[in-house]
Amino acid sequence: MQYIHVKKLEKYHPGYKDRELKWAKIYFQMVQGDPDCELIDNEIDWGRLIKFILLELQAKKPIPLNDKYLQKKGFDLKKRSISLTLNMLQNFIELVTEEKELCSLDKDKEEDKDKEEEIEIVFNSWNAFADMRGLTKIVKLTDKRVKNIKSRLAEEDFDFNHILQRVDESDFLLGKKTDWKIDFDFIFGSRNNWIKIMEGKYGNNTKQGGASPEVLRSLVEKRAAREQGD
Repeated sequence: MQYIHVKKLEKYHPGYKDRELKWAKIYFQMVQGDPDCELIDNEIDWGRLIKFILLELQAKKPIPLNDKYLQKKGFDLKKRSISLTLNMLQNFIELVTEEKELCSLDKDKEEDKDKEEEIEIVFNSWNAFADMRGLTKIVKLTDKRVKNIKSRLAEEDFDFNHILQRVDESDFLLGKKTDWKIDFDFIFGSRNNWIKIMEGKYGNNTKQGGASPEVLRSLVEKRAAREQGD
């Protein structure tokens, strides 16, 4: 069986914050200046486009291309055949098989859920580690921190547990050599810092130089600030 699927369905329900799908977003541009919309010259097709969007959002999957189903949902196929509507709305909808094409809304929601879980794991892991080692815990995942976490997790070979292990092996990063200590933002705020940790730049066998603790702290802070601007 074929199914009717709205292209870029997430455009009409961005964010997915309302898990019960009680609303849909229709843009003013659809009737004022959108080239594709200007090609729709039949009022019945306009109404059917809105209905397709609402039905798929409600069903959370493409809707059946079936006369009985469509008539049950209020489509008057005697006034205008569904084939003419599909042809007119080809820039907005496509025909798929349910097995082949999962609703993009569901896929995106699953991806969002996985990312949220990963971010929560990072948050809890850092605070547990910081609590044991006397480091500064984080109390809030700001938008900037969430963005940085996503960027680091997307990088190849980034392994947060392994990074924490390296930190645990470094007297310098734990503040045992100076009064500077590593914090959460040092790891996630720059794409270079975690690589340096993994490469052993801050290991106990690596000389940090003969400067005073104050100079060392100043150098580290300046380097971190510079790399955050990369």
